[in-house]
Amino acid sequence: MLLGVGAMKTTTKATGLATVALAAVLAALPGCGDLQKSPPKNTIPVDLVATRPDGSTVLFTVAGIYVFDGLLLAQWNHISFDALGVPPLDSAGPSGGYAGGLAFSLSADGNTAAVSFSPITVQGNTRIALYRMPGGELLNTFEPTVDPASPLYVDTQALSPDGSLLCALVEIVNGTTTMMMIDVATGTTLWTKVGAKALPVWSPDGATLFAGTQNLATADSSVEALDARSGALKWSYDLSTNVVMGLAVVGDGSLLAGAVDPPTDTPGMRAGDWPPFYPFWSAADGTPAMQVAPVAHTWFYATGPNGYANFACNGTDTCAAGLNEWNDPERQNFIHVYKPDGTVLLTLPTPVGKAINSMAISADGNFITIANPYDLGGGATVFSLVDGKKLNSQIFTTDTP
Repeated sequence: MLLGVGAMKTTTKATGLATVALAAVLAALPGCGDLQKSPPKNTIPVDLVATRPDGSTVLFTVAGIYVFDGLLLAQWNHISFDALGVPPLDSAGPSGGYAGGLAFSLSADGNTAAVSFSPITVQGNTRIALYRMPGGELLNTFEPTVDPASPLYVDTQALSPDGSLLCALVEIVNGTTTMMMIDVATGTTLWTKVGAKALPVWSPDGATLFAGTQNLATADSSVEALDARSGALKWSYDLSTNVVMGLAVVGDGSLLAGAVDPPTDTPGMRAGDWPPFYPFWSAADGTPAMQVAPVAHTWFYATGPNGYANFACNGTDTCAAGLNEWNDPERQNFIHVYKPDGTVLLTLPTPVGKAINSMAISADGNFITIANPYDLGGGATVFSLVDGKKLNSQIFTTDTP
């Protein structure tokens, strides 16, 4: 999330298309009611939704971390970013541009949160703070470094399941993209890898880091498994010119789930021939395990500056992908919820058909919480995955304690 003048723009990426209209299905499902009303002007978007094993929900915003019960009924805590020296929400740099960017992560055990602030037009180095959750006690702060002569910008970060390691994908001012593994207790960098990598995801035991990678010269993509402590390659699966847009672990860590786009130059894709698809690989060795059928006449909608799909799994048996129905003039957005065996649980429309920013599925698979669209002022809404009904929502403003 960028801080400063202007709001983050949600982009849309064209991918595959096919032939089944979903308008009637979407129209028949429960709507989002009051979310269609104009929000207060001083609302704050939610940038990342995460869930803890106890069922509570963690919402990351530019104004801090909000901890709620699983139904967003009771606010348990609000953790500020004082330790990071984050500028005021309306702060802009001397050139009138963004003051800086924030990146967030919550460990799978729910006990540690990482927040980075990367200055853009204000002075200072990138800083990362670690907080104990849900109480918010500050555990550590440090300034990550790859090349002391070149400042870096944290694009994406992912905490290990126990919160002891942090994988950060950074852009360095000298022009390189680097994956770095950091010991959060000391701030020490354990290893780095230069190259176009994305979507870091951890195995439940913290021994393996999965990521998407792309050869910029050939446009070929792959999915990799790396040793978390050394960075050594364990296995790689070649996707050719298909592009991985989302990764998550399921089956209690036995499977790696993917959300994959066909290549952007696929003949006929604009005519509706090639929707995204959903493969699963063995987490142990990368062997293809199964593939869920595409949703016809859809493409992924992107959810932030990095342009990747809105994709989430709860770690056991439920996944969800944010899709756009390719049907002029509506082109409604919705969430496709499914099981690894291909069972479709729900087709859940998002508020007034706009793209959402993040989502998370509860550990028991009963609820999904989404970050509301930016153009509706942000906030978050929780839905039942039993019947698709909206259960509750929260809107945050600059006055929210």
